[in-house]
Amino acid sequence: MSDSPLRVPDLPVPAVPWRPGRAPRPPEPVLIGSPGKVVRHGADLFDHGAWWEAHAVWEAEWRAQPLGSGERHALQGLIQVAAYHLKDRPHLRVAAGRLKARALEHLDAALRLGPPRLYGLDLVRLRDDLEQHGPGSSPLRLHPAPAG
Repeated sequence: MSDSPLRVPDLPVPAVPWRPGRAPRPPEPVLIGSPGKVVRHGADLFDHGAWWEAHAVWEAEWRAQPLGSGERHALQGLIQVAAYHLKDRPHLRVAAGRLKARALEHLDAALRLGPPRLYGLDLVRLRDDLEQHGPGSSPLRLHPAPAG
């Protein structure tokens, strides 16, 4: 899906991402590393269309964040954007719409509570891109935060 360089080149991206209904769900990945490395690896997975895998990686980090923190809201927003892409199919568009709305709520909360970036990811651009994203459109990509 993406030929962009990996943010975390020492961690693999699956050649064939998992999709619901096509095969049994794989075991959830277990990553050990700094929160930044985990989040950036999730971004690599996301940008390569491995949305379930990205969701699973980010969820472990989300659980470690304090309740109500900007980081927790940002991760919840990322998780829900990944789930939104998994549901963005004609027969699941209502569910996808709910996930998109919840993702926007969490990204808004993250931006109110903290900086406009999470480990180098541009949360403002993701929020704006998601708001404009229509059903069946090309998948979103995660962009680096502007310097400064």
